[in-house]
Formats: sequence, C-alpha cells, structure tokens
Amino acid sequence: MGAHLRPVGPLPEAVYWRRRAALLLGVLLLLVLLRACTGGEEQQEEQLQSAPAQSSAPAPAAPAPAGTPAPSSSPAASQVSACPDDALELEVRTGTLQYRVGGQLPIRMTVRNVGDVPCTRPLGQGSVELRVLSGSDQIWSSDDCSPGGPAGRTRLKPGQAEAVQLAWSGRRSRPGCRGPGEQALPGTYRAIGRVGELTRSSELFTVLPGR
Repeated sequence: MGAHLRPVGPLPEAVYWRRRAALLLGVLLLLVLLRACTGGEEQQEEQLQSAPAQSSAPAPAAPAPAGTPAPSSSPAASQVSACPDDALELEVRTGTLQYRVGGQLPIRMTVRNVGDVPCTRPLGQGSVELRVLSGSDQIWSSDDCSPGGPAGRTRLKPGQAEAVQLAWSGRRSRPGCRGPGEQALPGTYRAIGRVGELTRSSELFTVLPGR
C-alpha cells in the first residue's frame, strides 16, 4: 500500500479506515438510489408509449326502447289551444240590484275555464263588451267609447277565472262617444256581457228616481 493511502492523524489507524469504509458505502447507496429512480421513470414512459391510444369521441347514445316517442322541438308542441265556447262559463253581476239615478253602477263579468285542459282566449278590450239594456233598447255599451283595442289573449288553467269590471254612469251612450248621453229613466234594466260571440245576461236591476 502506498504511503499516500495510509491514514495520518492522532487517532488509531483503524478509526480512519472505518470512516473511509462508511463514506464509500454511502456513495454506493446514493448511486443505487439514483439508478432505481431513473429506471422507474424510464419504465413508466415505456408503458405510456406502448399503451393503446384512447378515442376522445363521445360514446354513441343508446337506442331508445321501441315505442318511445322522440322528443319534439317544435314550438307548436308547447302551445296551448284556444278555448272553445263550451269550455267557458260567463257570469255577469251588478254591484247592486237597486240603483239610483245619478250614481255609478259597477258591472262585473267573470270568465271561467270549466274545461279539463288549459286554453287561451282573447279577453282584451277588443274582444269583450259590457252593455246595459232596457227590454230590447240598448242604453249603453262599453264599445261606444272604447271600440277595438288589443285582443289581449289570456291563458286560463282549468277552473281559473278572469274578471272584467266597468262602471256605468247611468247615461245613454252613442257610437263614437259623441256628446253626453241622456240620463237613463227609472225602470228595470239588465247588463249583458260578451266574449267574442258568447254572451250572458245579469239579473234584472232597477233604476230608482234620484233623491
């Protein structure tokens, strides 16, 4: 053994040899660990490269069972049909059955869906009318001063009702609302409500002389 390899120091020679052996063992363990880590990464990369490529295309939808109707995107499928006359119930009432000349008489018409399914019906100003008659003589009509106007289609659920209410001034009206009408005379009258061609009459009410 060369003199340059012999341990030199105040401690016994065996101590230095043990230190060198421990250092060498540590270096060998470090090399083994590095080799193991490098080999694992190489093996993982090889596995990824050899794995079959996966398709990103979506899986085909399962066929619908026989007899299942296809969903419809047509707007008509969600529309509600118009209410026929026999699906509507009209009721016309006045605020009182005795009314004095010079006052205001409220008249209320209620339109109710008595059918089994939802439906729609125009209930705007251009589609409804309230009238006051004395026998066959028409005294007043809501269309005289407010003809036409929007149809105002309304959706009615089964059992649902919509109300239209106006006040009669107790005077006659003329088409086009021309001039102040004459005061209605005391007597017996009735109110008529109309929705399209469907009409209904109220109970008879009495116009009494003013005080």
